[in-house]
Amino acid sequence: MNDGQSRFIGPLLRALDNLVSRAVIRLVAASGPTQQLQAELSAGEVKNDFDLLESYGMTAHPLPGAIAVCLFVGGERENGAAILAHDQAKRPRTLAPGDVALYTDQDDPAAAPQTLTTACTSGATAV
Repeated sequence: MNDGQSRFIGPLLRALDNLVSRAVIRLVAASGPTQQLQAELSAGEVKNDFDLLESYGMTAHPLPGAIAVCLFVGGERENGAAILAHDQAKRPRTLAPGDVALYTDQDDPAAAPQTLTTACTSGATAV
């Protein structure tokens, strides 16, 4: 690669490299409309007031030490959000293929095997 190419390609490669990162969650502030994390990215880079974006209707308060997947718009480290938090130490390991479970840090999963039929009520409508 010649100097002209490396001047153009170098910043592009750095931006691509900065698009996605793993982080260790250190602190969680869960009282606002969006949970805010203090997260440690690679090489000791600590981000404060980092949004944890969650799916509509679902939320969880991750424990310190959980792993987060972080995205950065345009590869800019000042413009990012966590899109996933995972605590591998607490994840149930006894599920059969196709099963799902909700779980907490108290080793109390609510597993739903594929054969389970459930009913939920929302307002006056049973589902």
